Amino acid sequence: MPTIKQLPPILQVSPTDELPLSQGNFTGGVTVATLLAGTQPVLTLAPGKLLGRASAGPGGPEALGVGAGLLVANGAVQATGSDHAGLPAAAALGAADEVVLNSAGAPRRLPATALRGLFTAGSGVSISGDGRVSAAALGDASAVAVTARGTPSPRPLADRAADAVNLRDFGAVLDGGTDDGPAVAAALVRAAGGAVQVPPGTAAVGAQPDAMTGRFAGEGQLRTGDGRRRGRMFARRSAEPARYGSLDDISTAFDGDLSTVQLAIEHRVDGAATLTQPAAGYVYRHENSAVSVYYQNRSGYNALTANQGGRTGCSAINGRVTQQGQGDAVFLTVAGTVTGTKAGSTHFLANPAVLVMDGDIFGFADGTYQQVDEFSHNDVGFDLAVSSTVRNFYRTNDAGAKGAWWLGTRYQSLGAKGVDAAFQVVGRWNGVLDTCAATSGPSGAVLTVAAGQRIYLNARNADPYANPAKVQPGAGSAAPALQPVGAAADIPLQLQGKGAGSVLAPTPTAGDSSGAVATTRYVRDAVGGPGFVSLLNAALPLLPTIRPVPVPGRPQAWINGDAICVA
Repeated sequence: MPTIKQLPPILQVSPTDELPLSQGNFTGGVTVATLLAGTQPVLTLAPGKLLGRASAGPGGPEALGVGAGLLVANGAVQATGSDHAGLPAAAALGAADEVVLNSAGAPRRLPATALRGLFTAGSGVSISGDGRVSAAALGDASAVAVTARGTPSPRPLADRAADAVNLRDFGAVLDGGTDDGPAVAAALVRAAGGAVQVPPGTAAVGAQPDAMTGRFAGEGQLRTGDGRRRGRMFARRSAEPARYGSLDDISTAFDGDLSTVQLAIEHRVDGAATLTQPAAGYVYRHENSAVSVYYQNRSGYNALTANQGGRTGCSAINGRVTQQGQGDAVFLTVAGTVTGTKAGSTHFLANPAVLVMDGDIFGFADGTYQQVDEFSHNDVGFDLAVSSTVRNFYRTNDAGAKGAWWLGTRYQSLGAKGVDAAFQVVGRWNGVLDTCAATSGPSGAVLTVAAGQRIYLNARNADPYANPAKVQPGAGSAAPALQPVGAAADIPLQLQGKGAGSVLAPTPTAGDSSGAVATTRYVRDAVGGPGFVSLLNAALPLLPTIRPVPVPGRPQAWINGDAICVA
């Protein structure tokens, strides 16, 4: 029988392996698991503890804890790094310092200087042995080609910088005190008719504003020799434009010399459905405009409650024209052209139109008021001429195609309630309506009224602000006589008094104290009291053309006419 030493070694033991065991003079076999279960005590440990021996001398295993920054989990001790918070902080990484890192699963020490190998210096950049990064002097980079994002063609930086003529590129300081005149002059030469950009700041120049040339724009301002700042957009033209465009067509409108034009906008709208195609109503969208402004005011002040005193004003667009030359100085010039008609149209209102001004005004509070425009004409003591509004009409065809007609002014009251007045004058006037220079048409009419309408004489308005709704007929006063002139068939109108009976007579009637001459017809109030004279297309004889004239030798108060009525 071989001895134990003669047996081959077993390198790994499993719980199911068997061993010979002598027990009470009896030899038998036992598994490793059974042997260990009877001889090794069961050990119970709390989570996060280790078995070890902290006591001196022989003894059994003891439970040991782990220190800061360590964790026992899943049968392994792990480093958490939480103990690093208590370590002293290093002010800088020195060349002699070391760092500990994980290299292929094994901890390694690494000199701090070796970290430099992780970085590569690019063009114009250097890294020293201690990790110091430095940028080398680049020199002149104007020739460096740069490709803008999303574009295919690179361009040198010098070309890109030259796209805008900036005052700072010519040495301007823009501090408001340094003379930037030489920089301005050089920039104008470089701009060659284009705009010179004025960056934020103030460019002081010695030239007066009337001696400046060119065009300037930007966030900054020029301060000219008069000590005043000029607008952020400033231009002065002192010579005739080198060439002209033609506003007869959009394709030629901008062929002219635009060197001092601050805004030259060409805006085209094409496509049959671009502006939508509504079946009814009116559609307008500001997105189709060349310029769109939305101005909102939440400020302002009204001092009084009964009139306009102590009132502020503001505007979306503000401008002023000063005329110190000859000819006309115009703040806004508009020209319109309309071509073509709506296929199949039967009325001119169904055809395209050109409007110089169009809009809507809405009120959302009782007592507010709306006004389209207001201008004040002031002579400041000088003897001058004023014509507030002039409309020139050049009509050469009056065939009236598709119902076409021409009107000077048209007011349309389209609401459920009536407008108080379409036309009103207030204040002192030497004449209110003058048609003397007009050439009337075939009818000869200069004023037409419909049945039931009245023309009041000697009316009054007690409202201090001339509310047209407060107009009332007068109480009667001296008025010139109405003397008929011309043939009896001129107009089919008759006169009748407000009182009883007719006051029209080809010859004196009973009670008529006027002493009428047979060739002249006079009218008076039949009852002698206040009243009005009516023009009636009724049963009395036809009255010739009438006009108010004084009657020599006759009392001017014998007609108390406060109104002329047409029935």
